[in-house]
Amino acid sequence: MRTSCAVVVGRQVQRSSTTMPRDQFWNRSRSRVMPPGKPGGTAASSDPGVAGANRVQPPIAAAPEAARNVLRSIMLHLQGVELNATTLPSQESDSAFNPLLGDRIVRLVFAGTQSVGKTTLIGDLATAWPTARVEEEPIRAVARATGDPPPAVPTVEAERRIIDHGLGRLRAADEDELVLFDRSPLDAYAHAVLSMEIGGPIMPADLDSLRPAVIEAMAIADLVILVPIESAVDDEADGFRYLDASNRRRVDRILAELLRPDSGLRKGPVAVVRGDRPTRVAQVVRLVEQLS
Repeated sequence: MRTSCAVVVGRQVQRSSTTMPRDQFWNRSRSRVMPPGKPGGTAASSDPGVAGANRVQPPIAAAPEAARNVLRSIMLHLQGVELNATTLPSQESDSAFNPLLGDRIVRLVFAGTQSVGKTTLIGDLATAWPTARVEEEPIRAVARATGDPPPAVPTVEAERRIIDHGLGRLRAADEDELVLFDRSPLDAYAHAVLSMEIGGPIMPADLDSLRPAVIEAMAIADLVILVPIESAVDDEADGFRYLDASNRRRVDRILAELLRPDSGLRKGPVAVVRGDRPTRVAQVVRLVEQLS
């Protein structure tokens, strides 16, 4: 799989001179150097050696031998795959939107419609990064806490509970801990948009009321990984995968639109991953290693 390429030089993104697809976009990089005096923080330095020493590295070196063997096999699978940039979202070309080198990549948020392999990808990454912590889907955590299954057609009350829970978990994440978030307030917001589109009990004013929490959640996330539809994963009769094929595609489209810079929800880096399980894992591992 070859992808279009973006090179980060200082604060400028140099693009290929090739004409880009209409749906390609680039998210502006953010600097996340911790201020002096904050726990775990360091002052910014122009010295590359000092800057490199100050970076928070993914916990791969600390992995047990079995996990390192898994990672080696993943990286071997990656050989020949160009990942400098993955344009979003297109079957023809994907783009990664890279933050500045040296950013602290500690909160990885995974977004995607139902049954695209998000949880499987996160599980595979947890094997490669054994010290990483996984946050389960907010919809499942809320259902367990309330005892109520999600409504077949999303309501503003249901989506607000999910958004508030997801935002709380993002806020609680430690600055020095790698956390993999299986969905976030963005996905709940996408389901609220779907509800409005299909005539559900959500109005534009309801979406406006949900936006501030989603914007805050997206600002906290260091990197958002979008897992688009490629091939269907068999649905489980678990009460959570309630979308039919048409609405599943709608949510896939809605999420891609919400992640565009002009949506106003996400200003930080976004990446799209595609391919089979080893390829997806290798893409994320290499991206995080390069950026951290």
